[in-house]
Amino acid sequence: MKMLRLLIILVFGIHFLFGNYAFYSKVRNTCSSYRLVVEQKDMRLTDEGFTLTMNSKRNNFERVMLIGFASVGKAMEHQRYLQGIGKIEQALIPASVTIIVNVPVTRDNLVVSASASTELIEKLSAGIIETSQFMQEIKDSIQTL
Repeated sequence: MKMLRLLIILVFGIHFLFGNYAFYSKVRNTCSSYRLVVEQKDMRLTDEGFTLTMNSKRNNFERVMLIGFASVGKAMEHQRYLQGIGKIEQALIPASVTIIVNVPVTRDNLVVSASASTELIEKLSAGIIETSQFMQEIKDSIQTL
């Protein structure tokens, strides 16, 4: 009986870990397509949502922020695909997403953050809304830290 419990826990744990790995990997790969380096330590998934910390090379934090949101959108699409083909039982879809961008414009770096809902990110990722409209929607959440 103990072995059965252990086996069940192990199987469900592996599915959950694979879901996390697939999500993080998709975010990292999408960002690298735009020449932005993101490592697993820059990503954090909690009960409240997903946080991604990125570094901007210049004062173009809007571009970096948009790529971050788009990469999370692509990762959510990938999660739904994996669920559809039976690779994972439950898609990893965070309730909200926060992107933090370190901008090297001062000695101590300027830190800018923004948050968006899952629904808005999915619209951006699917091309339903344009990037300018997306930025208008999240403008009230943009803040410097």
